[in-house]
Amino acid sequence: MNGPGLDAPSPVHLPARRSRTLVLIAVILIGVPLGTIGWLNSLPEDTGGLVACQGSVRVDGQPLNSGTVTARREDAADGESNATGTIDALGRFRLATDGQPGAVVGHYHVTVVAGESAGGIEIPEKEQALETTTLSIDVQPEARFNIFTLNISIKD
Repeated sequence: MNGPGLDAPSPVHLPARRSRTLVLIAVILIGVPLGTIGWLNSLPEDTGGLVACQGSVRVDGQPLNSGTVTARREDAADGESNATGTIDALGRFRLATDGQPGAVVGHYHVTVVAGESAGGIEIPEKEQALETTTLSIDVQPEARFNIFTLNISIKD
């Protein structure tokens, strides 16, 4: 003998199950996309593989106040552009590649050429040519690690 309530769930419990299911569906439909958007926003911006790089140039301990920095990746492919930067009055530079800020990750040979307003400072010839320079930097995937100081000695 079947009594009422033995065959079917109690009507009192049915709305509670539905409301839990609706809450679960709402969390999935709203929470998952919002979480995905947040994660995507935390990823680094695609800059064509370029990472921000900056630094300073010091000659015998003093900032070089004018000139250019040129960096060539050690394993650069044919036709790959150099990263370059203009040295400001405080000796600072920011590298750019093909007009875009930054440089590709890798090990670079670096040259420095003093500008006309550098007060007659003569950078050693070996530091002005990519084939002979002793200056180098390692560009890392995270910009916070790409702050360099290029120290040049002309007293030797």
